[in-house]
Amino acid sequence: MQIFFLDESGTPPNPANPRERYFVIGGIIIPEDQWHSIRDALLRMKIRRKIRGELKWRYFAPGNDDERNPMWKLGQEERNSIREEVYRIICDHKSVRTLACVASVKAAFELPSVRTRDELYLGTYKPVSERFQYYLQDLSRTSKAGFPF
Repeated sequence: MQIFFLDESGTPPNPANPRERYFVIGGIIIPEDQWHSIRDALLRMKIRRKIRGELKWRYFAPGNDDERNPMWKLGQEERNSIREEVYRIICDHKSVRTLACVASVKAAFELPSVRTRDELYLGTYKPVSERFQYYLQDLSRTSKAGFPF
């Protein structure tokens, strides 16, 4: 089994007043048998660095002093070090995969099929979910078990 964690870069912007240039949906695919070791490595890192709370990628951005950010009192150099460690934990597992779709908000809202926030979300989500399905199909073709989906 493959576990697919998916998240978006916040709320899709309003077409009349877009705040952001891009809307992103990304995910990480972790084989079931590797999930525990990755989770444990992330928890050990958080304990060692005294990080309490959820880590969101946006929390690593310079100047992000959101009170929900467990790193809001840390300098940028230390935030970068934590981000690099998270990245290493993920990359140490060769069978882990990442997927993302980056939508240009301006270009998306110029399409006749994208008029609302929900349509922007769907148009960004769909390619990621399709790629995940293709990944599972390819995996089933190469797997010795060869179970169909």
